[in-house]
Amino acid sequence: MEVKVKAKVEVEFEYRASKEELEKETGLKCYFCNGRLTKNLITYSSPLGITAHSVPAFTCDQCGETYIDSETSKKLDELVKTAAKFTKSEEERITHTYPKIMK
Repeated sequence: MEVKVKAKVEVEFEYRASKEELEKETGLKCYFCNGRLTKNLITYSSPLGITAHSVPAFTCDQCGETYIDSETSKKLDELVKTAAKFTKSEEERITHTYPKIMK
């Protein structure tokens, strides 16, 4: 019997925007529909199964398309890579500790 380790990693972004800041209008327009973009906090899920909450982003009021600025995107990439390394090292530790169960 083989047991596969699957980790669920959830993190909270340390972004503390005021309600006024989130409601403030921007001059940005949606690339797809030319709708108005508003700043808000989203939940981002990576393909690696890592979920980040309270991620600052811009969302189109018309079509719902989401945009993340380059600085936030870099932080998300770093966060996902770090969490993936941690998850992989934990999987290796568990496999090493319980080899008979894992194979």
